[in-house]
Amino acid sequence: MLLPQFRCRSVNFLFAWLLFLVVIKTIGGDGDGTSVLESLGVFFFILDEPFVDEPDGSILENHLAENGVHPSLIFRSSRHMRDAGPGGESVSHPLALLRSRLPDGDGEEGEDKFLWVCFLTATTQVNPERLVAFIRSKEDSRDPGTSPLFFGVGLQDPSLSIYHHFFRAPGFFYPFLPSGFILSRGLADSLLDSMEIELPRRAIDIDTIHDSAKEIWTRLKVSVRSDTAFCWQEPEGRFFTQRPPEGDSLEAPPPDQIERDQARAQCAFISAPPLPSSGRGPRLQPKHVAILVKTGRAMHESRLPRLKALWADPEGLPEGLAIRFMSDQADDQIPTVGLPVEPVDSGHCEKMRGLIRYAEKAADLRDRLFYVIVDDDTLVSVRRLIALLDKFVEEGPGGALRVIPMAAPVYMGRRYSYGHAAGPGGYDYVTTGGGLVVDRRGLALLGSECRECRCSGPADYDDMALGRWSTRQRMRPLNLESFHQTPPGNYHPVHLRTGTHVTFHKFDSKEPENDDRTMEGLLRPAPPFTSTQLVLRFNGQSNQNEKPPHSSEKDEL
Repeated sequence: MLLPQFRCRSVNFLFAWLLFLVVIKTIGGDGDGTSVLESLGVFFFILDEPFVDEPDGSILENHLAENGVHPSLIFRSSRHMRDAGPGGESVSHPLALLRSRLPDGDGEEGEDKFLWVCFLTATTQVNPERLVAFIRSKEDSRDPGTSPLFFGVGLQDPSLSIYHHFFRAPGFFYPFLPSGFILSRGLADSLLDSMEIELPRRAIDIDTIHDSAKEIWTRLKVSVRSDTAFCWQEPEGRFFTQRPPEGDSLEAPPPDQIERDQARAQCAFISAPPLPSSGRGPRLQPKHVAILVKTGRAMHESRLPRLKALWADPEGLPEGLAIRFMSDQADDQIPTVGLPVEPVDSGHCEKMRGLIRYAEKAADLRDRLFYVIVDDDTLVSVRRLIALLDKFVEEGPGGALRVIPMAAPVYMGRRYSYGHAAGPGGYDYVTTGGGLVVDRRGLALLGSECRECRCSGPADYDDMALGRWSTRQRMRPLNLESFHQTPPGNYHPVHLRTGTHVTFHKFDSKEPENDDRTMEGLLRPAPPFTSTQLVLRFNGQSNQNEKPPHSSEKDEL
């Protein structure tokens, strides 16, 4: 199945903002839809992160409230990230939210009325009038209070993916969260009843949306069904929707491109880029950032030369940005910082502890606001990294920059989950291969101020160890969708086309003409790809006639 071609370019934020205003203006008056939303009983989970310059969650929350949704029927993750103590329920895992945050009918006014549960992001655009029409069309045929209904944009992985535990099944689809998805109370109740009988096993959830859909499929044999009321927007203002499989087919048809006016008239939910910032210039400067590359003596002559040629050459980085190559052996030729640890083949927990202690004590790194830890096979767009981190700073007293209080202490990157589906006792952690960001306070909490931060052995997995330590220190890991723990071939093409990418992990220095070319193409402006080209090139089956997707600008990364 070929999906439409796409360009990995910056999104026109002004267009997204104008479209959002048009949607609100179109539906925000006295239309038929705005007066009945509360009576339809939709409970909204807004899964958002505390970005200072993108108050999308507040805008969306207020917009829903203005259109008749009772405040008790809206849950925003960012408002509750500090609520739960160590070992508490997750405020971002769908299964944990269904189990612990759904109203039971004994609470405030409006809580006993919900018949639908909707998950969306802070930048999902909602058209209440179309949402009402969609819900009514489904209620005409089946009772949402008892029927197991599940709607959204249904995705199928084009190939087996480590990101999804190599799971594929005929007829199984998982939802695209930015376009929103909705399930009936009947499905939620059936799922919760099933989990009371047998809890999910404690395991690593890499993509909690996919893994939650997989749990529903495994227990109830219900999969998300695509509906044209759920849409997504791609660069250059293109809109798409997904029809369900036709007849007895278990495969999704190609998505349909629709015009802007049609999207506004048809879509209840549209994924969209973040709203534009306040218009101020960037405050964060390269001098506020330090990058620490975790490596080892075995990689000094293989990965590091390739990494420096791609993006990590100190002479080619923005002036003021600090970079250190942290190894188990000092090498003045690179140069590397030699940490007092023994070399190991995996895990690297002791090396991570040594790296944190070094960064905390190094005199020339004390004035940094952010410390970014990556592996020696991680590609980074430094330009996009600094722009992203700029969203987490503000001017404090006296005009000095500081990390926004809502995000501090900083511990963020691509967030994975361990054990949350099974109930309290799990924890979240940031995968270090895709990049880990901490601030000065975070360094101290994971370093000198954490007496219980110990590795069970030198090969203990560093990212999961940091997750356990951060839980003890009451640090909530923030999720950065633009950080990637695996190469692009493991992600669905819709995610690749609609996202902004800052890092990719695991380029193979032995095959530089395949993997890192594909990753670089997603980290800088590139010619169009098709999904088939993307997957084939990552798997080492590159078309020899294709030109590498490199920008002509030398410093684009």
